[in-house]
Amino acid sequence: MEKENKPADTAQQKTVIKLLMYSIDDIYDDFDLRSMDTRSISEDFISEVENLAKNSYGENPIIIRLISPRDPAGTSLTPAIQHITRERIKEYFRGRYIKLKMMRRKEIKLGWAYILSGLLCFGIFKYASLHEIKNLLANVVFDLISFVSWFATWNGVDTLKDMLPKSELKIYKRLAEAGIYFNNKK
Repeated sequence: MEKENKPADTAQQKTVIKLLMYSIDDIYDDFDLRSMDTRSISEDFISEVENLAKNSYGENPIIIRLISPRDPAGTSLTPAIQHITRERIKEYFRGRYIKLKMMRRKEIKLGWAYILSGLLCFGIFKYASLHEIKNLLANVVFDLISFVSWFATWNGVDTLKDMLPKSELKIYKRLAEAGIYFNNKK
């Protein structure tokens, strides 16, 4: 399996990912015996496409070329099967992109919510520390607020630091918009 950059137009280059397959079954899960239009896409196939896309440089559109050196009986690469397979692969990457995009947005909102709540607790703690409080229970509550403020602030920073990088999200967007072509070599 290989990847190459080839100029498709004079205006824009496209990243071409070539995958060699022996039959259409290489794309689908071996343990899923359902019909072609409901069968699961193979994790091996998906991970290979993802790895090749991650190793490609730039933000060029992606073209996936599925090359089959032979066309075994019973798994004929008819135009209908090619269409179904093309749509299933695109559907997988579209769904993955949308899911990761929503997850990233949720992590951003959660991280900022933690940071803002931590800063609010810092403000409450600072305000309380300006007044001398002689009540033991109130002192314990303010010590807890101090702990919560540190915890929330650092948890928010960690959430924002550990979220999915935008560059990886762009890869899935490129894969969702990829052109998928079959080349049969008999």
